[in-house]
Amino acid sequence: ALTASGLAPGRLEIEVTETALLDDKSLTRQYIEELKQLGVRIALDDFGTGYSSLSYLHKLPLDKVKIDRSFLMDVTQNSRSLELLKGIVNLSRPLGLSVTVEGVETFEQLKILALQVKPDLVQGFLFGSALSASGIETMSSTVWPFARDIKTARKASRR
Repeated sequence: ALTASGLAPGRLEIEVTETALLDDKSLTRQYIEELKQLGVRIALDDFGTGYSSLSYLHKLPLDKVKIDRSFLMDVTQNSRSLELLKGIVNLSRPLGLSVTVEGVETFEQLKILALQVKPDLVQGFLFGSALSASGIETMSSTVWPFARDIKTARKASRR
């Protein structure tokens, strides 16, 4: 597929679900290692659901962890959810993994993530469903209403 499309391997990110890892761990690991040798990036999708195991983070050559939306759903009311999200991010970063939080649906969730959890990326219906190229262009030029608050808070925390 890379050859046919001309896409640089580093531009391709394949998401592996934890369910796929359960089916045949050794074969899945072999496929992941082969893809990594090509330069393809690997993300562990829906982390924290089903049969989550920290051993995946330890043993597999992953680039990213995508935290399942179930951890975000009550983050505005539940301090335990917030601490768990921060813990997963703080656990993943020293392992060289980037972190995406899935399921962002409200500005309040986004603000908490930006100010307290600080994942590398977020995704969710707050930003819309799948976009066309023109939709992506519009989205990339949008400035969120609380962006100034985030910049001010970050500057203050550096002092």
